Amino acid sequence: GNQITNLSPCEMELLILAASLHDLGMVYENKEKEAYLGDKQKFQQFLRKNCPEHLGCDSEQCPENIRQWYLRSLHPFRVSSVLQNKKWTKLMSRRPREIVSENCICAVCEAHGQSSEDLQTSPKLQPLPFDKTDPLFCALLLRLADLLDFDDTRAPEVLYKYAAKFEESRKEFKKHRASAGFNYPDAPSTKELPYKARCSDPIIEHTVRDFLDWIDYELHNCQILQKNCTKDWQREFP
Repeated sequence: GNQITNLSPCEMELLILAASLHDLGMVYENKEKEAYLGDKQKFQQFLRKNCPEHLGCDSEQCPENIRQWYLRSLHPFRVSSVLQNKKWTKLMSRRPREIVSENCICAVCEAHGQSSEDLQTSPKLQPLPFDKTDPLFCALLLRLADLLDFDDTRAPEVLYKYAAKFEESRKEFKKHRASAGFNYPDAPSTKELPYKARCSDPIIEHTVRDFLDWIDYELHNCQILQKNCTKDWQREFP
């Protein structure tokens, strides 16, 4: 909005790179899939939290949708390893100057998959000692932008044929296709954001409403976390 000029150069770099890189971990090579699915401890931790009815099962014994869910849940934390790929290392080295370290960029990317409690105590998101740069504030913006990017442009018809065979993917596509998205004010505001959707199916309407409830929940969490941001962003950004 009209507060973009309040961002420091480092915060601008962090936001642009995090927006570009935060979902890199969604792409797995086959050998990477095998390694993660073969990590029994990590897989059991996932089952304990999300699918306790399958606890004790190996990944081969679980349905494909759970295997996919598990791999998807790991993606925020894979950015740093993907950036070690030779082509990414070469690309990142072409930055004119390293204003913000790669570790800091990865920490902001990882934040969209962390709990709000983890963000509150993360040593990686402490203010940088120059330029009033606040990685935590950038992490909050990424986290909210990732959720608020909720409209039919996320579900192009050309991609649907690749995802339609998975029930969870069909539900995601239908949810986004029904959504007309948010209208944003010219200036950041505490007023409610106008939102529109066109739901012809009560199940999809229920899914959309659940997602909007999640956005409300995350907005509330980010308001709490904002108290840990630098004073400028605590004070000036609603």
